Amino acid sequence: MTAALLNTSFTLAPAEAMKFFNAKGLSAQFDWHGLLAEEHNDAFMVAKMMDLDLLADTKAVIKALQATGKLGDAESALEKMWKARGWWGSTEMLNPKTGELQKARIGSPARLQLVIDTNMRTAAAQGYHQSVERRKAERPYLAYSSILDGRTRKLHRQWHGLVLRVDDPWWETHYPPNGYGCRCRVISLTEAQARAMGKTKPDTAPANDGYYEWKNPDTGIVEIIPNGVDPGWNYHAGRDRSARLAALLRQKIKAA
Repeated sequence: MTAALLNTSFTLAPAEAMKFFNAKGLSAQFDWHGLLAEEHNDAFMVAKMMDLDLLADTKAVIKALQATGKLGDAESALEKMWKARGWWGSTEMLNPKTGELQKARIGSPARLQLVIDTNMRTAAAQGYHQSVERRKAERPYLAYSSILDGRTRKLHRQWHGLVLRVDDPWWETHYPPNGYGCRCRVISLTEAQARAMGKTKPDTAPANDGYYEWKNPDTGIVEIIPNGVDPGWNYHAGRDRSARLAALLRQKIKAA
């Protein structure tokens, strides 16, 4: 394993990633914080897009272009469709939580990028995690890999090259992506690859990064979130619903 490999660009389109993207259900949410934590893994959403038909068509455009290897055309295709359907610019919308009309920013170039990036990265994280689980006997470690440029968050830069066991509890809250626009990923390692990085044993998970409080506007609940992780992203982005349900079942059986 070399430092160059840790800097490998993030591949967004493996077949397994598309399997998870295609399986996502639709979730109409007025605000981005209406869909948090593990729900990212199971649902496709666009904040303020309350029309399920438009939401379904948006997902279908991404799916179709990905299947043809032309995901790069998704932004222009979606912009054309959103404008034709009147979902572009600013408008007044009824906030279903408050019952009040409020000015809202809907379709925009930035929103297009965010929708595609977020959904494809969470799907890619799930797809890659399946291979991690299958191969963890011969590849027992994960290395945190950041894109080291001017856009990289400070703590994500510090975590670059961190090597922990696949089942280290730190991944439960720090498995990337760790926020909107986060380009970090993990890379599975063999014992030999870890040694090539100078690791005679796994690193110790960071314990001094600290935490902050965030109050969920929807629920009013105050959450304690690790520094370096955005609100709503303090979860294992690689786990799919069946894996989480299986883990919960094992816990219940053990408790019984």
